[in-house]
Amino acid sequence: YPYCHQGDLPDPKFAMGHQCSEFTPPVLNLGAHVAPLGMKFYTGDQFPAEYKNNILIAEHGSWNRHKYQGARIKRVIVD
Repeated sequence: YPYCHQGDLPDPKFAMGHQCSEFTPPVLNLGAHVAPLGMKFYTGDQFPAEYKNNILIAEHGSWNRHKYQGARIKRVIVD
């Protein structure tokens, strides 16, 4: 961003001769119609052990989609 979206989709206005392969792609695509509200590297003990040392992302959802998307907590497993 702003030249490429989701790592492989050139922006029609800003790409101007740039190839998406010139840039580092995102580690994770969150999907369409969601927006990250915040993220936390979880180190606590309130959730099952497999959640420890993972990233939790709070996503805003879309209220006006035929199939509702987002409004969830996404867990990112860190290797």
